[in-house]
Amino acid sequence: MKTELFYFTGTGNTLFIAKTLAARLEEAGEEVWLVPIAKTVNDAEYASGAERIGVLFPVYFLDIPEIVVSFMNRLKAPSVQYFFAAGNCGQDDWGVAKKTRAVAKKNGIELDAYFRFLLPDNSVIFPTEPGRYESMFETAEIGIARMAERIAANGRDFESNGTIPMWALRETMKAVSFSVLGFKRLSSDPRTCTGCGLCAKACPVGNIVMEGNAPRWMDRSACASCFACLHVCPKESITFSGQKKKSGFQYRNPVISTGELIGSRG
Repeated sequence: MKTELFYFTGTGNTLFIAKTLAARLEEAGEEVWLVPIAKTVNDAEYASGAERIGVLFPVYFLDIPEIVVSFMNRLKAPSVQYFFAAGNCGQDDWGVAKKTRAVAKKNGIELDAYFRFLLPDNSVIFPTEPGRYESMFETAEIGIARMAERIAANGRDFESNGTIPMWALRETMKAVSFSVLGFKRLSSDPRTCTGCGLCAKACPVGNIVMEGNAPRWMDRSACASCFACLHVCPKESITFSGQKKKSGFQYRNPVISTGELIGSRG
């Protein structure tokens, strides 16, 4: 049975899950394809012929990233027999499974399972203590192995917390993050920026261009809020407007290279 894993990743956590899951499924004899969602952003629709489809993403503001919602709305899957999703977050997703099911259903696809993983947070505002990384990755490895078994069995699993309506809290978090903290108002410090261009290469929506030796964010509203540019900068030059600058604020999944992240972009 052919399985396609569509993933969106900012700093590597989702790619870590996707790669580990793909390896597990291939060990069981499955044919698996990894497809970066960022490479589909210019497609009016994306047709998949796979019998089994998974959509993997980080949870932002207790919600599904807009780039992932857009992809799910454009996905055409006439052959799908089992459709699942996997979200990862630093602390809790507060019921994102319900939102994922609603988005899929709107596109005529039934969500058969949702899997949840806790991995280091890259938000800068609520960073995960580095001392927790190892245990989080170990727990995730165990969870991915179980997920592979459940997927192979077409299991119906919904691993998600949250029992109260979260739309109000989600919208409040977005409003504070965008308007007060300036998550979409990113800039580079000309005193430390070397003009290497890694930020432009890392942006999953192609929203950064290099002008001379400095990056320029073209459309603030188009920002995916993944912080890939902020975390990939080798000089820690990029910050959002409300960020209190301190050293050591960057994060990248330790088993995912910068080259792999860039290869996942559109």
